[in-house]
Amino acid sequence: MNLLTLVQTFCQRTGINVPTQVVGSTDPQVIQLLALLNEVVEDIVDRKQDGWQELQLEATFTTVAAEIQGSLTTIAPFGFVSIINDTIYNRSQRLQAFGPLTPQEYQYQKSVVATGPFYQYRLQNNQIHLFPVPPAGETYAFEYLSTYAVVAVDGTTFKAYFSADTDTFRLDERLLLRGLRWKWKKEKGLEYDEEFREFEDRLANASGRNKTNTLINMAQGQPQIKPGVFIPSGNWNLP
Repeated sequence: MNLLTLVQTFCQRTGINVPTQVVGSTDPQVIQLLALLNEVVEDIVDRKQDGWQELQLEATFTTVAAEIQGSLTTIAPFGFVSIINDTIYNRSQRLQAFGPLTPQEYQYQKSVVATGPFYQYRLQNNQIHLFPVPPAGETYAFEYLSTYAVVAVDGTTFKAYFSADTDTFRLDERLLLRGLRWKWKKEKGLEYDEEFREFEDRLANASGRNKTNTLINMAQGQPQIKPGVFIPSGNWNLP
């Protein structure tokens, strides 16, 4: 459902006038519903500390021959929160960039002449620093957590809030309707305890099953690929 359909569905279920337009409407009730819906977006996005998988995005940048590679809000423009650990790779050299450097390690790197094929990174003042200084023109990539849970009708323009009737929610839209219901009742001075409980339960369930998790084997270490002949399992159609 897009924004208009979401608001229309809520109004139908609540028994209030159903609008034909949301963004740009002069109806005080529609204006309030839009503001409350954007509050629910904030609540849902902020709830999951390790990030919703739908809000994990990829960023790439081309290196310059300098320590500072640019602003994170420029490299990762869609609601950057944090880089996902161990995802920064030099795709040109097929090498991982290790880090992040601590302030102590950073100052050490600044005091010595760092050379070698392996790069380290530091995040400071919302900028990416690379050590040693890389050559210009190499491609780096990483994944990051985003707060932009709304997408425009083109499917590629991400937003923090609804700003057009054709915008859609990137997560479960049923959470929006549940959240809007209790917030609307609260603003109207009505009882909302049950609706709030239902929203919290659904949000907790959605958060818990949002990702797959790595199996942790307490008996032995994780298997590693070692040199040798690798024969995949499967049917080789042998007689």
